[in-house]
Amino acid sequence: MERVWVDTTMDTLIGQRSELFPVEGLTLVNTSQFVVDRDGIPLMVFLKGGLKWPLPFDPSERGLEAIKRFIQKSPPPKPKHDDVRHQGIPHPLGVGVHHLAFWHAIGKAGAAKRQDEPGKGAIISNDICKAAYRINATIEFMNNFTPITQAVGALFEQVDYDNYQRYLAQFHQYAPTTATKLMHTTSRNCFLGMAVLTKLRCKPHRDSQDTIDGWVADMAFGDFSGGYLEVPQTGRMFKLEPGDIIFMRSHILQHSVSQFTGERYGIVMFSHGSVMKE
Repeated sequence: MERVWVDTTMDTLIGQRSELFPVEGLTLVNTSQFVVDRDGIPLMVFLKGGLKWPLPFDPSERGLEAIKRFIQKSPPPKPKHDDVRHQGIPHPLGVGVHHLAFWHAIGKAGAAKRQDEPGKGAIISNDICKAAYRINATIEFMNNFTPITQAVGALFEQVDYDNYQRYLAQFHQYAPTTATKLMHTTSRNCFLGMAVLTKLRCKPHRDSQDTIDGWVADMAFGDFSGGYLEVPQTGRMFKLEPGDIIFMRSHILQHSVSQFTGERYGIVMFSHGSVMKE
């Protein structure tokens, strides 16, 4: 795997959280890369074909089937009108995003942090529990998606062992006593949230609710062209195709998904900072 150094530091990236950077002129990457800052701290890990590395088979087709069954039974909600990640992008019928997560409702995360009680007041997201059919569809999807979840956990352990253990412990702390058990399908479950993007682009943004020193796992499924993951602070855009996975510092790295043709389904696994122990 190629190791790439970016001429910046974590402190600089944290200070840039209110800035937006142009996405023109980025270098297209289609091979595994390990991107680190000037001090050697990992920022991104792109694993080309990585989902099949921990398994005796490629789980991509099975994952795509699970996604399609899920959105057939639980059509994707359109993005909220004030969600800057998707503003100004057409959202025809069948295009949208599910948020399947144990988290705090918008506006309550800060209060939870001030109380120094991670998880207090956290709830299961409306996209799961708004109706019985959504609960059933989510449970079926999570079960069918288990090979992907197992692969992600195994790879995360190799990418950042300490953070993997931290995320894993937090998930399994909540699973027995909260609605997180709806998402519990394997001992490898470590992320408390998943976004399922159905044929949806996203504009340049950072995920300010995600753990500042943590990671997200980003994947794409379907038959499509384009849809590159653009990360201008690294000078790169990544050709994220079925079977690939990217681990990324989503809180501090600006990112977006470029235009695409065909059917692209994005999966982002994450945990919000307000439900994680520091």
